[in-house]
Amino acid sequence: MIVFLCALLTQADQSAQDLIDRLEDESLELRDRAQAELIRRGEAILADLREARKKAQGERAKRLDAILTEILWWERTVWVGRRAVDARKGTVMWELKTEFKSTVVVDRDVVVGYRDGRVERRSLRDGAVLWEVPASDNADELWSSAGFLLQIVGDKVRGIDASSGRVLWTAEVDRSPRVSAQRLHAAAGRAFIVGANESTCLETSSGKKRWSVPGECRAGRVLPDGDVVVVSKDSIGRYAGSDGTRRWSVACRRDQEWNLWIAGETAVAGDSRGSDGTETRLYHLASGKVLRTIAGYPIAAEAVDSDVFVATASRTLLRIAPSSGTGVWSHSLQMEGAALVREGDRLYLAEYEPISCGVAIRCLSSSSGELLWRGEARGIQVDHSKYRHTASLRLLPDAVVLLGDSSGGVYVETFGKTSGQVLTRWRSDH
Repeated sequence: MIVFLCALLTQADQSAQDLIDRLEDESLELRDRAQAELIRRGEAILADLREARKKAQGERAKRLDAILTEILWWERTVWVGRRAVDARKGTVMWELKTEFKSTVVVDRDVVVGYRDGRVERRSLRDGAVLWEVPASDNADELWSSAGFLLQIVGDKVRGIDASSGRVLWTAEVDRSPRVSAQRLHAAAGRAFIVGANESTCLETSSGKKRWSVPGECRAGRVLPDGDVVVVSKDSIGRYAGSDGTRRWSVACRRDQEWNLWIAGETAVAGDSRGSDGTETRLYHLASGKVLRTIAGYPIAAEAVDSDVFVATASRTLLRIAPSSGTGVWSHSLQMEGAALVREGDRLYLAEYEPISCGVAIRCLSSSSGELLWRGEARGIQVDHSKYRHTASLRLLPDAVVLLGDSSGGVYVETFGKTSGQVLTRWRSDH
């Protein structure tokens, strides 16, 4: 009894290895206490836990798995709709009860913009409120880029420090009637806001206006070096982040809407109206040279080494070598929407119908385009055919997650990375 009590009293003073050894102690209470203490120490002892797991068997292996799962909760947690979902268990961890305008995930938390203009940062783990920005009239969408928050408030934009919730600045801008990820972007200390009559580049630290582009613009993306790629009504160009000097400009079609991706050293751009004759162009970021033109507007793009994957509305996925503009391989698509994510030689592809309930997931070899597996995706089936539907992908250490958000509800489907086997499914009506 004395030995047992001493063990309980000295638990916090023991080394990680001593606690790991206690996971096989004869006393159930000592095993439980050792497990709880290892969890409490968290990521500081991850290396010890992972090394121990390589050799562990039986009871020790089971407890080490449980400890690692608890410490690394964020690796398996996804945000979809209004809920944090454990993608490996297929269970809801918590959900928002209050109506909101928009949400964005920042690190291991979610930032919520409410309809009354309030902004909260909450832990993805349990929904605990970490900070709050008071309500503001006419608050619109909330966007995050590079860990920095931007919120449109009437004819102004305000910059919010994501770590503290402190409102750093408020600046007047000419804003587009429709705010989207193509029209509001921040990186490398710069924020670019696309407006109806003027588009503005600001410093994210102060909100100070650096320069602007007059006239109507379609899209803008800030590059890692602070430069900005801007699609205007009739051209695409690269502008110096410091003073707006135009580095290059190329004429393009006068279309109503544009999609713009930056994939490595390539800009992928094209009109997104979906009408006949639309096209996708690949531009060399350094020079503006048109590397290749592809039929159909772009729906997804991803960089791989020195090459680029491009999915277009002509239902084709291509791997292109920008240096020559030649196609390395092509793969036929079945649906009008697509999402891509790559890991090593595996390219995970989600396809979905934007105005119906169709969804599919496949894994291809990124080097050859060969089909490695096809997963059994279900999504949410509904009686009618016309409704909103988007899908995206998220990689876990041992799985790939298909996330869907539609008028019929939201869903999370988890598949093994190498086999495509269904691991869990979860869905909920809105």
